[in-house]
Amino acid sequence: MVSLVCNYLRFCGYKVVEGHILSGRRLLNKYKPKVLFISSSIGAMQKLNIVKYAKSKDIKVVSLTSEGNFKDDSKSIEQFVWGWNKDKTMHEDCTIYWTERTRNLALGKYPFLSDKIKVSGATGFDIYKIKPPVNKRTFLKKYNKDYSKVIGVGCWDFNVVYEYDHRFTAFTKNLTRQQIDRFRKDGADFNSILIEVIKAFPDVLFLLKEHPLNVYGGLGSAIQNTDKFDNVLILKDEEAIYDCISVSDFWLTYESTTAVEAWLMDKKTALLNPSGTDFPRANVYTGSPNYQNKEQLINAISIFYTDRDLPGYHKLEHERKRIIVDTIQWDDGHNHVRAGNIIIDILGNAGDFDIKKDSLGVLYKRLKLAILKKIAPTLRFIPFFENYTKMIRRFDYKELYKVTKELEKIQFEYYSKNHLTKEKLGSYRGT
Repeated sequence: MVSLVCNYLRFCGYKVVEGHILSGRRLLNKYKPKVLFISSSIGAMQKLNIVKYAKSKDIKVVSLTSEGNFKDDSKSIEQFVWGWNKDKTMHEDCTIYWTERTRNLALGKYPFLSDKIKVSGATGFDIYKIKPPVNKRTFLKKYNKDYSKVIGVGCWDFNVVYEYDHRFTAFTKNLTRQQIDRFRKDGADFNSILIEVIKAFPDVLFLLKEHPLNVYGGLGSAIQNTDKFDNVLILKDEEAIYDCISVSDFWLTYESTTAVEAWLMDKKTALLNPSGTDFPRANVYTGSPNYQNKEQLINAISIFYTDRDLPGYHKLEHERKRIIVDTIQWDDGHNHVRAGNIIIDILGNAGDFDIKKDSLGVLYKRLKLAILKKIAPTLRFIPFFENYTKMIRRFDYKELYKVTKELEKIQFEYYSKNHLTKEKLGSYRGT
């Protein structure tokens, strides 16, 4: 969602530097940028603090929205607008939402944000128009798997309904005990049904893509004990979601906006909701048929591999078209361009300035963070330092450069193939 925008800005001649959030203060002082562009300002305290720090130095700030498809109820709107931002002050100069629907929901409750919230369309979804399909055989060969049939499973993050997860209180604030227990039972039933289906189709590879925020193993993804089957491939951070959907024949989820991504790639989708679909969620689920038990899912898979159709899928076509507009706004592959043009407009108004120096108090905080970053790996036997070290090491600059350059190549080829000059791209505007 960020890299496409960054590459577009490079295409337009701007200098862009990307880096780890935990190195944010150092990078801001080193490069003295006119604009800080961040994937989200509310998803973690580290992000919010970097935004505040940038503004303290008179740097313009633009944020995207990581989770942009929120529900139409007061508590959900509050959570998606503010997240970790407990003082409910929009510190950035502009935050970019996925859709006009979600902007209107936010402004309905917080009208004073009208000058701060823009709409570009969901930038990350552009990849499904830009990137060529992945070769299935080449992809699977990396994992020593040789299957012609692949069913992709986009795992939900069931951790949020367990007390051990730090998001439990926020996620369950508006849920009854009965609803929490229902999610937990759904996770257990999802797991057991999936195992039975895996057993029923030994000639089909089940590609299980874990949610990137899951750090608690099989329970969190509801895929315990699936790793013992030869026709299962479990992936988390190893492969992009695009590649996983691309090599799948159809895409199965419990609850996920990745269904929209599958539709953009002309892949059929289905749900496995054991207790039914009537639980608090966003609108994406109405575009996929739901199979509640192993018999229904086994029957659907058999039909699919006979005539390449899923029972109940065709009649939901109108729903899917409506959902695409409500979820990502535009499906033309130019949402990242619209976001980039918002940033370019802000750059044009930034002017020249001298970045403010840090106060002694801020310098002391920076020193503490630098020391923490240095000593954390040596104190990994303490849980806090173990988690902090994982955060540091998950970010790989070499991998970032590799992925960025690969994406830049196909992105610029897409521009060229479609005769998209800088002037023409500059005409794509959000709201």
